[in-house]
Amino acid sequence: MALRTLNSERKKYVILFLYESGLLDGSGLDLNGVDLNDVQFIGPYKLSHLYLPNVFLKNALFLKCHLYKAVFTQSYMTNASFIDSSLDSASFAESVLDNVQFVRTKAFNINFTSASLVQANFLDATFVQGNDFTNADLFQARFTKDQFEGRRVSTTPHTFSYARLPNGSFGDLNPQRNLLTNGDAERECSTRRRTNWPIDSRSADLLLIALNETFVDKTVTNYHNWGHCIFGMTIGSTRASQNIDLRHYSHLIDLKRATFSSFAYVGCNGTTDAAYVEVSTLASDPVIMENSTFLNRTTAIEDNDMMMHQYGIKEYRLLPNTRRARVSFGVRGTLAAGIFCYFDNITFSMQKH
Repeated sequence: MALRTLNSERKKYVILFLYESGLLDGSGLDLNGVDLNDVQFIGPYKLSHLYLPNVFLKNALFLKCHLYKAVFTQSYMTNASFIDSSLDSASFAESVLDNVQFVRTKAFNINFTSASLVQANFLDATFVQGNDFTNADLFQARFTKDQFEGRRVSTTPHTFSYARLPNGSFGDLNPQRNLLTNGDAERECSTRRRTNWPIDSRSADLLLIALNETFVDKTVTNYHNWGHCIFGMTIGSTRASQNIDLRHYSHLIDLKRATFSSFAYVGCNGTTDAAYVEVSTLASDPVIMENSTFLNRTTAIEDNDMMMHQYGIKEYRLLPNTRRARVSFGVRGTLAAGIFCYFDNITFSMQKH
């Protein structure tokens, strides 16, 4: 008999049977998309490591359930209730938990990353400590002051990075944090060598150039500002790219509150404007075309010979549903013999509008 034809009481017994048979621990059955709405688990039940990701549990009740390291990732659980239960180290990442009630329940070390907890009620929870609310939507969620600060006998604070807080403001967002890896060319910097920026196989002609080399010293006079290495390109039509995962900023983005800034220093040892830095943003829907923009030259010049120019774009608004960015730098066309272009201190950071 198909599970969808059973009433909620029989569905509960099927889930308990599958769990006791060791089939719901993450290595057995896949119940992706199963309708468990209105199911009531009235215990006591020990359901450690219960694995129910991407299921429907609207109006579900968990009474006297021990749910240590249970996984409900990407599940739809609006109006669910956890009463006299323990949720130590459980995962609700990317789940919808709007209007959920936590009553005399231990909420400790839970993964709520990117979950929606709009109007969730923690007021009657036994304690609420050490939870990861990164990118969660906590708008109008209810906490006591001690719960929100992770205090009980001792203090174990929560993580609220990029989250929308109960009052509608947003949690910790470091607007200076560079989301690019090795944007300053200092990783593995020791000698002139070929290197690959992550992801782009077309960067075979991207070089790490040590700044104690004679031909670089003649071009970049203030090379002490650039650390020990810069990126160099000696062949035209070369391009290096790096993708940036923006899913942890999804609530900020979809509420039209997210902007990004990107800067780089760019120069060539000849009269050419072939060098460029480009930022592309991509939506979660592959049908939507990517949005691309080139960094423009600013007034900041960091070289006495006016060869190393800063390029940048500041607080550029991100469109809703954007989930990835790509920063690329390269050289258009063909470079003449002896001409090379160089790049350093490439950054990409997120801000809230």
